[in-house]
Amino acid sequence: MKFPIIKVTLEDLILDPNNPRFSKNEHELIDVESKFAEQEVQNLTLLKMTTGDQFDVDSLAASIKNNGYVSLVQPMLVRKINDKFLVIEGNRRTSALKTLKIKHNSGQKKHILHQELLDSMDSLEVVDCTEASKDEVDILLGMIHVGGTKDWELLPSSFYIYGLFADELCQKHGWDRDEVEERFVYDAGLAKNVAAKASVKIGKVRESLKVYRVFKQLVDEADERGMVESTITHRKASLISESVRGKVFEDYFGFNTSTYSMSQDGLEKWLNLVIGDDEHKGVIDNPADLRAFKKVLGEGAPSHCDAVYIDRRKPEQVLADVQTLQNERTLNSSLKMAISELGKIDIDGLGVFAEADKELLSQIEDKVKRIRAASSI
Repeated sequence: MKFPIIKVTLEDLILDPNNPRFSKNEHELIDVESKFAEQEVQNLTLLKMTTGDQFDVDSLAASIKNNGYVSLVQPMLVRKINDKFLVIEGNRRTSALKTLKIKHNSGQKKHILHQELLDSMDSLEVVDCTEASKDEVDILLGMIHVGGTKDWELLPSSFYIYGLFADELCQKHGWDRDEVEERFVYDAGLAKNVAAKASVKIGKVRESLKVYRVFKQLVDEADERGMVESTITHRKASLISESVRGKVFEDYFGFNTSTYSMSQDGLEKWLNLVIGDDEHKGVIDNPADLRAFKKVLGEGAPSHCDAVYIDRRKPEQVLADVQTLQNERTLNSSLKMAISELGKIDIDGLGVFAEADKELLSQIEDKVKRIRAASSI
């Protein structure tokens, strides 16, 4: 794939409102490209890129202001739409440049840019992918952001891979995107095609599909409950990923390994544990909490699970109770075994102790003392 390198002005670049970094629901995507350049759409997209610390545009803008703008490592990729160029790769850099220009135009002395930087904004070197097919663009983005050195975070990359897989399902079955959502079933052959496009292993495709499918379910469920829109954010993606791994969680959350979806009961459990409700906040804040809860489910009794889910105790505290109980059972079992073995000794016929026997007996006595001290017997 070879594409021409052209020079464009910053004003001619438009941000991608459907940027995979936003991890949006498919129904929220803007499917009419002529709307991309609308000022309201562009203002909202820039706001999403610069609000909070997810994309850290401020740091990049500060670096560009101090050091100038260069595009030696990874040029921006664009596609022409009418008289503008849509940024396919490089939305963070474009957002930083646009932010600097907006502040410069405010006239405040502290935001005034050097003329050299301003001149560079009028002649930005980009790669023109206008003539590229969708498959070629998908492969480029996969090489850069999913299987390359500038990896997107888990949720954006999962959203991107889900889109590729949905395309494959549509092509194979003649479905539209609504049908994909309703009739989704994992297909290893199609996953292999997606893995090749995204430059990743097929296991990454499976994980991504699971994460996005459950993320979408959780967002929809939270919306139905009237929860704040930002409740299920990209920061929850690692928890979603942990929640769909292994038989213990598959059973607990009712995760279907064909449709990659949780049961209604599973969704309610997940939201209760991670987000909370009107009366309680969530008790699982990070992957370590979730892994502790998984051990509670696998090794504890139903009462231990209730201690987390109902009594709102932290998973690691309940896990400590489970492990203490396990240790007590192990000690009891070991002592019974020791008594059984010692009972086989013919004490009356022992005779003179060999030095090796005396050493072993001494070790046994020492161990008993230490057990008594540890358990306060």
